[in-house]
Amino acid sequence: MNVFRPISRVVLNVVDQLGGEWVLYRRGRKELRIKAVRGATAETVEGDGVKLLVRRMDWLINRAVLDFGQGPAMPEAGDEVVEQDGTRWELTSPGGNARAWRWSDRERTRYRCFVWEIKADG
Repeated sequence: MNVFRPISRVVLNVVDQLGGEWVLYRRGRKELRIKAVRGATAETVEGDGVKLLVRRMDWLINRAVLDFGQGPAMPEAGDEVVEQDGTRWELTSPGGNARAWRWSDRERTRYRCFVWEIKADG
């Protein structure tokens, strides 16, 4: 038994409550009002002898709240996160990976969802 597991859960729940913001999570016509934490993922990209540090925007979402009525669901590419000011983010698979998310914690209680901002034309 990992003695830090209960402490880890408490800390993650505090982060959700204090660092989270209310957003809409959309999948097609289905919509959930949830708390999510804004995050960023940094990675190094190499090409033509140049190394770039790329920061990608992401959202950390508690696995338990992503439920459309049939039990916890996994995020999918094409789902959207909509902020209160109307800014829209689409889940996308970075670098051709199969999933638009990865586990954010060892206990697999949080999804780290990779997103791109959806901009309106005009």
